[in-house]
Amino acid sequence: PLMVAVRENLPQYARALLASGADVDRADRRAWTALHFAANGPNFELCALLLAHGASAARQTSGGNNALHLL
Repeated sequence: PLMVAVRENLPQYARALLASGADVDRADRRAWTALHFAANGPNFELCALLLAHGASAARQTSGGNNALHLL
């Protein structure tokens, strides 16, 4: 759900999910996390929100990209 909220650019839902304990670093089958999707947008508001909740900027996708590579 957090990745969907980020992909759909719904910061209010992302905030609510994070407040409810959503796993900020949960990854999909390609090893993309919500932060990867936010950076790929790019959506700096969501990037800041995810980082403030402990998202790992160093985590890599299956293609070897971290969030900074996607900005």
